[in-house]
Amino acid sequence: MAKYVDFRPTQVNREVWSKRFILFVEDLTAVFDGFTAVDIPMLGIETGKVRVVIGPNGAGKTTFCDLVSGKTQSTTGRVFFDGVEITGKAESDIALMGIGRKFQTPTVFDSLTTYENL
Repeated sequence: MAKYVDFRPTQVNREVWSKRFILFVEDLTAVFDGFTAVDIPMLGIETGKVRVVIGPNGAGKTTFCDLVSGKTQSTTGRVFFDGVEITGKAESDIALMGIGRKFQTPTVFDSLTTYENL
């Protein structure tokens, strides 16, 4: 399970915290028409660990992935990947850094092998 850090880093150590985790988010929110879909005060996922995001329908899992991958811009907050702030970067630039996602609707390309479709 991802570890929630229950204290806010100071300006001085914020850079240290963002580099300790492969993925680090701070004050990340997504609000749509007054509805808060995501509200994460702070989350750090350690390098080299396999983690999953689980929850019921409507819990904000897909929106969280959209925020991290750059598909959706956050209302507030910052996202760091491998110590580099990626907040506001283009989805294509984030993908080139190594963050990708799999959409829920499968698309199969007949001209590709099964492996290539993955």
